[in-house]
Amino acid sequence: MQNYSSYNHLLRMAHFLITSQTDFSTAHYYNEFTQTFDTLNLKSPIVQNGVHLNQVRTIEVYNKWKRLKTLDDALTKENRLTVVSVNVLTSYKYTVKHILKLVDEEFTKSPIDEIQKIATVDTTNYDVDGRKEVYKKLKILVEDYQKNQNDYQAFINDRAVFEPIIKNLNISFIL
Repeated sequence: MQNYSSYNHLLRMAHFLITSQTDFSTAHYYNEFTQTFDTLNLKSPIVQNGVHLNQVRTIEVYNKWKRLKTLDDALTKENRLTVVSVNVLTSYKYTVKHILKLVDEEFTKSPIDEIQKIATVDTTNYDVDGRKEVYKKLKILVEDYQKNQNDYQAFINDRAVFEPIIKNLNISFIL
């Protein structure tokens, strides 16, 4: 088990907490946790990451994030942590959630609608697996976005965040 007390030293040295145990969109939701301290929003990413990495699906990891939140709250606003990921996608769950958050609800282009439908089903399997429905729908979205970017532009709330998600999805399709 990793010694998480070393994060105290990290907090004094940097504003970024780089984690190799999560992907870009999941890191976004860890950042939301550090802003809101909603522990329900903390449990789900830990459980989801633990599907592929059992060592991160523990109460110790959950408590580590709670301690990081407490330490982060003690920092000045300009010194607050930002969670940054360096990992490829291991699950599409938070990628789907993040895409839907970034795209205006009024946008009714078919690939987005299909992803919205998948997201509303509790039994969706978000594994990064070419045989899964979510994989197929995300691949259609990426292909459509790359061909028809102009159709999407007015409906994407933050292109600087949306573009890396599309790139990460493309990488996951070839791994």
